[in-house]
Amino acid sequence: VPITLEVANVRLTERTELAVYTWWRDITSSDAQWDAIVDEGINTFGVILEGPLEYELDAEGKLIGQVQFDSDLERLARAQNRSGGYVLLEWYFRPGAPIAKSTSREGDFVFMTSAWKRAFAALAREIHRYFETRGVPRDRLLHYLFDETLGDHFVETAKFVRSVDPTYRIFANGGGDIDTFKRAAPYVDVWCPHVQHIGYMAQDGRLDFLRSTGKSIWIYDEGYHQRADLPYVKYRLKSWL
Repeated sequence: VPITLEVANVRLTERTELAVYTWWRDITSSDAQWDAIVDEGINTFGVILEGPLEYELDAEGKLIGQVQFDSDLERLARAQNRSGGYVLLEWYFRPGAPIAKSTSREGDFVFMTSAWKRAFAALAREIHRYFETRGVPRDRLLHYLFDETLGDHFVETAKFVRSVDPTYRIFANGGGDIDTFKRAAPYVDVWCPHVQHIGYMAQDGRLDFLRSTGKSIWIYDEGYHQRADLPYVKYRLKSWL
């Protein structure tokens, strides 16, 4: 079958202010693999914090010794330095939001007890110190507290994050009615509604409210079946939305 191809004489910029994220987060991958995803335009990266940290806390939630960071995290920091994008610090709190007393997971601190608060504050400060000393600006670190949750636990936890340090930034991909968004709004720096919700949110006033906050608005699709999507859906429709 004869094929005619016309190549436009256009060179895309090496960096974009758009956050371009994929759920790929394998910090053990090689330097070449990290370079490849940055070359492809990915500039925002996630790390699930339970994995690459080793720590121990006493009964009051105070650190015993130093937090040990997996050396593979260096690749994530370098990818951010090169791309200028964001790092999502994925706490992924479970219902009730406990914090493990150590990486051995022998016991948990109960949500919002004084020990839980000390533990969270200590770990958050150490994580910030690690990335910031490796050149990741504070405004590029986003605390991803809960996944797809924007209720009472989110608001209470986000409020506490602000009390630990008012410059810590918070990411929210949960949904709800407009009152739920309004309660969360003082503590959210990046909104990230699901792509399938955008149309409804535009109709009922929720999207206008998100715009009114002046915060960044991203969209996401968990994409378990994206391999079967039409190219139009994957590459055009979502960008247009």
